[in-house]
Amino acid sequence: MLDDPGASELADRLAAAATHERLSQAARDQARGLADRLAQGVKICLLGPKGAGKSAICDAIVGRRSEIRAQEVTRIFSTHPAGVQSSFGPGRSITLPLTPAVLGGVQLVDVALPQDPAAWPRAMARMVEVADIVLWCTEGFAPPEATLWAQVPDALKDHSFLVLTKADLLARQGLLEARITGLQAVVTEEFHSLFPTTTPRLMSRIDAGTGVSETDLAASGVKALIEAVANLVASGHRADMDSAMLFLQRHGEALAAAPASADLASVAADPAARRPYATARDKIMERALDLAEMSFDASPADLSEVLELCGTISEDLVDVMQQQAGDFADLAPWCAVCEDASDKIMLMTMENDTRSAADAVSILLQLRRDFEYLAVH
Repeated sequence: MLDDPGASELADRLAAAATHERLSQAARDQARGLADRLAQGVKICLLGPKGAGKSAICDAIVGRRSEIRAQEVTRIFSTHPAGVQSSFGPGRSITLPLTPAVLGGVQLVDVALPQDPAAWPRAMARMVEVADIVLWCTEGFAPPEATLWAQVPDALKDHSFLVLTKADLLARQGLLEARITGLQAVVTEEFHSLFPTTTPRLMSRIDAGTGVSETDLAASGVKALIEAVANLVASGHRADMDSAMLFLQRHGEALAAAPASADLASVAADPAARRPYATARDKIMERALDLAEMSFDASPADLSEVLELCGTISEDLVDVMQQQAGDFADLAPWCAVCEDASDKIMLMTMENDTRSAADAVSILLQLRRDFEYLAVH
């Protein structure tokens, strides 16, 4: 994900927060975990029974054939190979480069399941701990596969795809339509969606070095699969960015990022320099009673009222900081923090749920604490 300049900047700020002495050990660990997440990207695991065509699907997505087969070793394709730290499954693994344009900042993992099917449940348990998206490759999703898949958490199932491989063979046998129809009920309950695919033509094009056309990719079903996965990857990337920004807002990371001229010592030495922070603190406090008196029930109307007030407070805070920025040059970093908080709360008003309301209030409380500290020290 560090191909995104915004993600790179956030990762740097998180890395600084991970060593900040004012944060608790738990907060520093969280910062480090978020930074690693931004660096490594969304983890997409290809799973399925031996011989189902899983490695061919992986090669089709990557756009090249690898001499290393999944029966021998787990292949980890990463846009940042040097940053790969996770261990996937049993046995040996190898990390290979992946062009970011394929899916964005991801790790695409072609998992080598153990030779002994009795060992699969344990391997699956490891996979579901680290995977963000699963592509379950199958010729028919037989009962043993369904049993394995049953241990996957619902949250991961909602971000996973059933990839019906060798659709060309099924079509020639007159079985494809019936197979798809028979799997619809399973897909509705257990997966995000179903994609029939065929890879022989793509592989022949790749082996011949003639290049794969958009028409070939679309006809194989792989293009639709890539697009669906890319949409989930983009959603995951936005969620990671949001989590990072919320962490930094909650923990006042901007204190560490502020220029030397705005360090705490200089603020403490000049009472006049503390005045804008006191004004910002008071702007939040004057509406805090209104917020405390509001109902925080889960009804949409109550949540909308909470989020609307949080939005108003954050906008007022931005106005206050911008009005004073001309007289106090050191306010620039804090103006940016307040603007980010206002943008974040605006997005939360669109979600309009209990978690968003709680997060919006938390952002304002953290800003109040930060400005209180700066106003009195």
